[in-house]
Amino acid sequence: MSWLIDFTGWSMSISVPIKSARETINILQNHYPERLAVAFLYNPPRLFEAFWKEHAKTFVKVKFVYPKNQESVELMSTFFDEENPNRIWRESFVAI
Repeated sequence: MSWLIDFTGWSMSISVPIKSARETINILQNHYPERLAVAFLYNPPRLFEAFWKEHAKTFVKVKFVYPKNQESVELMSTFFDEENPNRIWRESFVAI
């Protein structure tokens, strides 16, 4: 399973309700354990990285990418075809 979550424009005042987020996490953990190959968090609040570091096994699968960071842009280009952004390079997941 791969995720791409775009946090552009996100704020606490317009976030997903906590109940919905918890239920989603509960379903994923209980019915699809250890299925996550990679998760891209695009433009998340910097504070999010601290929370993910608490879960070392998952943290290595989570990629924090920021639009103005050259390293992030290069990372995204290794996973996504710029000509066809809907296509994810399967070969990239071998290293994860």
